[in-house]
Amino acid sequence: MGKLQAVFFDLDGTLVDSERAYFNGWKYAFNKEKISMDDEILKSWVGLSAKDTSKIISNHIGNSEIVPILRQHRENYFNKVLSEGFVQVKPFAYEFMNILRHQGIKLCLATSTYRERGTLILDSLGLANYFDYKIFGDQVESLKPAPEIYQKCLMHFNLSSDEAIVMEDSWAGVQAASQSNLSVFLIPDQSLIQTEVLVTDYVVGTFADFKEVYNDLLRRKLIN
Repeated sequence: MGKLQAVFFDLDGTLVDSERAYFNGWKYAFNKEKISMDDEILKSWVGLSAKDTSKIISNHIGNSEIVPILRQHRENYFNKVLSEGFVQVKPFAYEFMNILRHQGIKLCLATSTYRERGTLILDSLGLANYFDYKIFGDQVESLKPAPEIYQKCLMHFNLSSDEAIVMEDSWAGVQAASQSNLSVFLIPDQSLIQTEVLVTDYVVGTFADFKEVYNDLLRRKLIN
């Protein structure tokens, strides 16, 4: 790896432990419409795009018209728990990003979350001003696990893949970064036990929080 110039962050599940809130939001939505949906199916949606989950719901229920109704129930639930402080930033995230910025390393948000909800999360948790560049799920043609979002981050900063690293939590994110030849620091969401993430050769390791990532980067002499 060359000199570290940029760090690319996923949002949901990586910077923010939000997957439990999404999981509970889906359970609330299905219960409200009196539809049965297995918990393991809901857990398998971690990292999937809105398009993918909509397709799964349509196939499961056999009715695509109910999908926007369910999604609105889920959004209402998520917005409520976000406003009440039940969605938290991962430990040492603010400190970690401040250290990187102080050392002149660029920060990029690369999330499949659409811009409206992503911006709401960033603003609610005081994260918006940390990033030099943000790209949301509705600003790319192909969402993770396609590599487009990370390739756009590299292009924006005019960097090669050995000058940046990625912070991710899900299978889809790991695949997207790996296909862009980017090294991945895997930081699973701590609020929800997920299905196992398929680890590729590009995954540096699995970390509980950003303090562990910081110490690893120090050990590798990628930061001071």
